Amino acid sequence: MRNLILISICCTLVLAARSGVNLEDNTQVYEANLSLQAFNKADKNKDQKLTPEDENGWRQWKKFDSDGDQVIKKAEFLDLFQPEYAPVDADTHRHIVYKRVNGDALHLDLYFPRERSSDPAPLSLYIHGGGWASGSKEHNKNQAELTQGMLDQGIICASLEYRRVRIRSNGEEISTMRDAVIDCFDGLRFLNLHAAQLGIDMERVICWGTSAGGHLSHLVAWSQPDKFIGDPQLAGIQVAPLRGAINNFGPTDFRHEKLFIPDEGINPYGKSDHWAQRVCYVPRPVYDNIDAEHAPLFAEMSPVCQGSPSSPPVLHFHGDRDGVIPVHHAYHLREYAAKQNLDAEVIIMEGAGHGFSDSSKPSKTEVFQRIQDFAATQLSVP
Repeated sequence: MRNLILISICCTLVLAARSGVNLEDNTQVYEANLSLQAFNKADKNKDQKLTPEDENGWRQWKKFDSDGDQVIKKAEFLDLFQPEYAPVDADTHRHIVYKRVNGDALHLDLYFPRERSSDPAPLSLYIHGGGWASGSKEHNKNQAELTQGMLDQGIICASLEYRRVRIRSNGEEISTMRDAVIDCFDGLRFLNLHAAQLGIDMERVICWGTSAGGHLSHLVAWSQPDKFIGDPQLAGIQVAPLRGAINNFGPTDFRHEKLFIPDEGINPYGKSDHWAQRVCYVPRPVYDNIDAEHAPLFAEMSPVCQGSPSSPPVLHFHGDRDGVIPVHHAYHLREYAAKQNLDAEVIIMEGAGHGFSDSSKPSKTEVFQRIQDFAATQLSVP
């Protein structure tokens, strides 16, 4: 029986490749771009080398200084850099191109359960965090553990990259938070286009993520896809309503400054309007000067403004010691959902900051189990 199941998977993937889904190995090109992004981020003073003057970049990558001369040349860095992939036991296909923007490829990874029936399986889409301006679709240990739990339930898993926010100091918007939302919807459109060949049941899909990825997952679940059209080649592909979303410590509303100011005793991450600058370019201070032109965009990027009584369920976890995205966002969601009859469950992780914690209440183990239960319930997994 095991052999028949594995044969079925192989046949599905061969059919996918023949039907236009490019499952070829794009690792070399993708990792070259990833290494270049890592170097540019670390090279604070933009002198094409890393030295102690680059501060955080140097501390992160000084292990590459093999000769101890306090200099890491760009070519040396690019040669030594290797992305880390947390292990997941799955039939894995990495770096699949789902769209191109101005010639630049955007990728997603697909993880198929080792054993599955020939029936279409539900999908869990992971959207990465990183302040909307950094991060990658590659799993860390926590994300790999959650992905593995879903795979073990027979759920196909995907991980998607999107355009990072790039707004220059002169106000030029190269890519915005809204572009990231468009890319997430285009990833779903791509998967829907090839769902039959890949064996995915696109009527049973959830999104989940952490921080910025949690926000994007929440926004995708509660927004209307036709408001976020991107790639013309995917524009005609419908996106069915999601079955749910999991927002782990992501923001829920960009309209109110008070939500971004942590309680006394919790160190804040930058100015209170720091993250608002990722929505679009507006002169500081944002909340005092927001004008009629930009106000609709701030609402559009706020999940609570997009929800309706018919929106799918959202599960939201938040640490009460979070200084990056204060826990006020979780309480705000709970109150707003109750008033507007929205399906949102909020769980406060006592003692946790901006992330999961073994010592929080509930603990990381308990939170992860709740996430797995939510996925199974919403995706109708036996």
